[in-house]
Amino acid sequence: MDRFFNRMSRALLCHENSIGYVNCKIEWRMSPIVFNFETMSDDLKEFISYGKLGVIGDEIFSYVGWFQPSWINSLWILNFYGGVEFMVLLNDVKKENY
Repeated sequence: MDRFFNRMSRALLCHENSIGYVNCKIEWRMSPIVFNFETMSDDLKEFISYGKLGVIGDEIFSYVGWFQPSWINSLWILNFYGGVEFMVLLNDVKKENY
């Protein structure tokens, strides 16, 4: 699973942000469930609403991404077949030391 999410998140970073292979730290886990979303602060819910949505292949795969142009640091929610969701966080290794 680690390799799969590593490749998926890097591909999305390249597709959406035109950033090729870079040295970065990738962490993944299951996405928050609806209960977690309902208990989030209004500020966090507002932030989540600004993600960019992408759909591939009649909703076989969809994603929401939060990123800035030319930044490696990004957050991705990946959805497969309209069901299982995963959250992937990319962090620039160079900026972790600051």
